[in-house]
Amino acid sequence: MRVKKSIDDLTIQDDYLFKKVMKNPEICSKMLERILHIKVGKITYHEEEKSLDMTLESKGVRLDVYVQDEGGTVFNIEMQTTNYRSELKLRGRYYQGMIDQDLMEKGLAESSKRIIGNMLKQQLDCSQIAILTGMPEKEVQAVVAELRTGKN
Repeated sequence: MRVKKSIDDLTIQDDYLFKKVMKNPEICSKMLERILHIKVGKITYHEEEKSLDMTLESKGVRLDVYVQDEGGTVFNIEMQTTNYRSELKLRGRYYQGMIDQDLMEKGLAESSKRIIGNMLKQQLDCSQIAILTGMPEKEVQAVVAELRTGKN
């Protein structure tokens, strides 16, 4: 059973307040910039509780806040209140795969190389890209090396 809180008792970790704050495109983009240390363009698309169900056999996901900036970069913003690091990495990879599949079906993304290439343009290093994409850092390093040598 959920305990009702007064508005004064809410924190950013509470689902209601988190989504209300993230609904403001200016606050949302500034928060992303501060956390990721990148420049985020104007938010052009925002959806809360975005559901991605690809096939009958796969487990669907519901994303807390899904936004896209004017440059086409997609951000999935999740508020995690548990400390299960190994589970979060796996969940992040699964969410990223579902987002990529959804984007590819819509024709908005060509491949992981394009996504990683865009992240490199934002001056992210391989470890940051690995965290954001959920890919193992060695895989990211291999794709980055391939992109830098021009072997596509």
